[in-house]
Amino acid sequence: MQPYPKPSPMGGTLIREVIQFMRLKGMKPPIDSYILIAVSGGSDSVALAHLLTRYGRKICSKEAITLLHMNHGWRGEESDGDADFVRSLSEKWGVPLLSYRLKLNKKPKGESPENVARKARKEIYKKLTQKSPKFILTAHHADDLAETVLWRFFTGKMTTHGGGIRFQEGSELRPLLRVRKRDLQEYLRQEGVPWREDRTNHEGKLLRSQMRKTLLPAIEALFPKAVEHITRHALSLQMSSGLNPNPLISQRKKFTP
Repeated sequence: MQPYPKPSPMGGTLIREVIQFMRLKGMKPPIDSYILIAVSGGSDSVALAHLLTRYGRKICSKEAITLLHMNHGWRGEESDGDADFVRSLSEKWGVPLLSYRLKLNKKPKGESPENVARKARKEIYKKLTQKSPKFILTAHHADDLAETVLWRFFTGKMTTHGGGIRFQEGSELRPLLRVRKRDLQEYLRQEGVPWREDRTNHEGKLLRSQMRKTLLPAIEALFPKAVEHITRHALSLQMSSGLNPNPLISQRKKFTP
């Protein structure tokens, strides 16, 4: 029997954080269900997938993990390159891959491209989780949560969504909501794991990317702990509002993608 690999310093920190956060939210790892990890090829999702497949035995069995990639096709050959990259990771790590090319129809008037893509992903998630019990893990992190809270505040949606991104929504789990993006990237650097950069995240053409590029850095320049404080407040609000998870009770069954 091969010895359990020792994680990098940041890897050990992240594993403990995920376990602690899941327990705080009412789940008791290890998860006795199949796990789909949504992997775009970017640093966030690659970090989550690598963390769980290599060091996550106390969270889930590696044999229960499948990577899930959605090719939005927004960047042509670059998007196809992302799909190829994720495929290479699945082969290197010895885990299966489900890959989809989204067919994004013309967006309705007044609806953002991000929301159209989100709805398309949700539809696939729904179909996948209806066939057999499984969780879909996504790499939403503290920066995403803070960004979402600010977006809802400025668009007047705080009264219904004041807590921002939830840890659990149906079969979806977000175990990294207290982790900063910079820590995920530092983990990958320590582990020697590459990732792909999506240029649309830095171009500032889409509203969320504009917030990511200009608003959050400006806020943190004045208030260095702003993201941590926003995240803590949002998660606390979710707890006080009863937005704790209702874990799926499932027995491990044959995986049917």
